[in-house]
Amino acid sequence: MLLDERSVEIAPMQKLNLTLAEIKDITGKTHRQKQALVLAAMSIPFKIRPDGTILVSREAYNTSMGCNHDQPEKVIEPDFGMMAN
Repeated sequence: MLLDERSVEIAPMQKLNLTLAEIKDITGKTHRQKQALVLAAMSIPFKIRPDGTILVSREAYNTSMGCNHDQPEKVIEPDFGMMAN
């Protein structure tokens, strides 16, 4: 697909799952069994693949850490109807 000068560039989609390096950074561990223990202790959902590597979805990680920015922020508006003239 060709883009002209009026087109807007779309940012590349984030990876669906955390990388092995990210899992190591989050857990502080290099061994898979210890990573799994740390993830479980932090209540971060994960799966173990058939090859033994750990799979953590980016969405599950963000949600468990309270940083899911896909949800719009709730804006509280003042009720000006309550004000007396």
